Amino acid sequence: MSSLRVYVLPESYEVKNKTLDDIKYVVNPTYTKENVRKLDKEVVTKWDLGKKKYIPGVYTALLWECGQTNVDM
Repeated sequence: MSSLRVYVLPESYEVKNKTLDDIKYVVNPTYTKENVRKLDKEVVTKWDLGKKKYIPGVYTALLWECGQTNVDM
């Protein structure tokens, strides 16, 4: 998972295609220090696919068994 390479199985050849770059970014996003500074200073309203408003942020899910934290930016 750390290499972010994509392979076709069972043939085991690597897929090299620029269309996968968006997916690779979502798996391993990078932010500048300025991006991080703005996270709690700028309130931005977004809409989900169901056209409901939400405010992106860090949320702690109430999943007692695994103590999961969700981040939505």
